[in-house]
Amino acid sequence: MGCRRGDRKSIRTMRTTTTHRTAVLLAAAGVSVGVSVIVYGSIGCGAAGGTYSPLVGSVARTVPTPSFSVTLSPPSATVAQGATATYTVTFTSINGFSGSITPVLSGLPLGAAGSFGSVNIVPTASGVSTTLGIATSAVGDSVTPIGSSTISITCTGGGLTQTAGARLTVKSAPSFALSVSPGNVTVVQGSSAHYTVTFTALSGFTGVITPAVSGLPTGAMGQFGASSITPTGAGATTTLTVATTESGESVTPLGTSTFTITGTAAGATQNATAQLTVQAPGSLVGTIQ
Repeated sequence: MGCRRGDRKSIRTMRTTTTHRTAVLLAAAGVSVGVSVIVYGSIGCGAAGGTYSPLVGSVARTVPTPSFSVTLSPPSATVAQGATATYTVTFTSINGFSGSITPVLSGLPLGAAGSFGSVNIVPTASGVSTTLGIATSAVGDSVTPIGSSTISITCTGGGLTQTAGARLTVKSAPSFALSVSPGNVTVVQGSSAHYTVTFTALSGFTGVITPAVSGLPTGAMGQFGASSITPTGAGATTTLTVATTESGESVTPLGTSTFTITGTAAGATQNATAQLTVQAPGSLVGTIQ
């Protein structure tokens, strides 16, 4: 019914349904429910009493389920073979989630190994982070292949499972190439052979190389023009002089010998071979390449 002008409307709420009271208990236990609240009461006019009629209304409410989210940052990382990629894993509590989360890593390429900074994480609403390191290999039978892979983290806790992924790209490890020229030098006993050794930087290599020679015949000695070389992309060279002996107890034997030049730097070693041909004094000598 309507009220007269100037009268004040009033509502008297008497009770709610049992459904509402049960829903409140379920919400406290973390269960998501849809709640219909039926309000029984009366509405009327006047300041003190008056005539009232029944009021029936309903209110819908959804109680959210506690959960969590997981993210990986950066979404993609690129490293050279033998290096370690580092990611940040962030766990965030949603709707009051307070369980412990365990992450498991999958999808790693050959030769790569991953480790988390922490394996039991209790997230907060503002987020809790841990690190994920993925070490790649540049040597041995399990060299991590060049290319891209998708890694995945599966996280479980509180009866829930969430996943996150990222990309791992592996490129060639910085290294260097070693070459020697000419490939064969012919000398007579007592004279010296001269070679040019070239070191070329690959994939941004910036290390310092120490050269060495092995496998020379008896009575022959090798000496490099430089004891250490820093290669460039265009190549850095040094000379190798091999002196032979024609008399005494260490006469350099006649014939052809194959020897090895080795360049050693931090994390990289390369080899090249060349030949030395020794002839008797008085022979006509030429250089064979």
